[in-house]
Amino acid sequence: MGSGIAYDWIGSSKISCVLIFFCFVKCCDKNSGGVVMSMRLDDVIRGLSRDNTVATLQQVLNSAKVEISWYGRRVVSVEGYEGNIELRELALKYFAATPFQWPEENFTFSERWECYLLYTKIEKLFSDGAEAFENTWVYQYILPYKESTSTSDREIICKKLFKYTPEQFRTTFPSGGSYEKEVFNGTEIWVPVWRTIQDAAERSSPSSS
Repeated sequence: MGSGIAYDWIGSSKISCVLIFFCFVKCCDKNSGGVVMSMRLDDVIRGLSRDNTVATLQQVLNSAKVEISWYGRRVVSVEGYEGNIELRELALKYFAATPFQWPEENFTFSERWECYLLYTKIEKLFSDGAEAFENTWVYQYILPYKESTSTSDREIICKKLFKYTPEQFRTTFPSGGSYEKEVFNGTEIWVPVWRTIQDAAERSSPSSS
């Protein structure tokens, strides 16, 4: 008799486990046709190398939005990822990307231009963050504050991305162009002016071919 009770208990336990597992799978399965293990956004961003930062952020930031945490920090969340990451940390990761490290001869003009275009997405996150911050109690009652990105910031980005030795400049801009001379670690470098960069971007775009 005891063995019969034990058998019934084991049998009912197996059925319960099956039912629990079935319910778990259905809960995870209701939107996507399978159990999906979402990645944490902060882990993904922090795990990026300097070489793959630009390509990854171009994809990730397409569905990014910025919010204000309860303690007043701007955090970025992305659809399909768990958690969030502080906007400042995201921006610092972007500025650590390989195209910003000079001298870097392996990056073409088009790759540097793509890196610059990515900055416009980050710039918008800062703008959205400033707007959202104005609606918080911290802004209204404690710390009136607004952060924006000015044209001078974009000029600094360009100077970091588009700087060449004279030989590199002549190769990159065969049609010529205006530039500013600077000295970096004892090496003369040429930084193209914005008009020269724009002309080169227009010539390299598919629509111009």
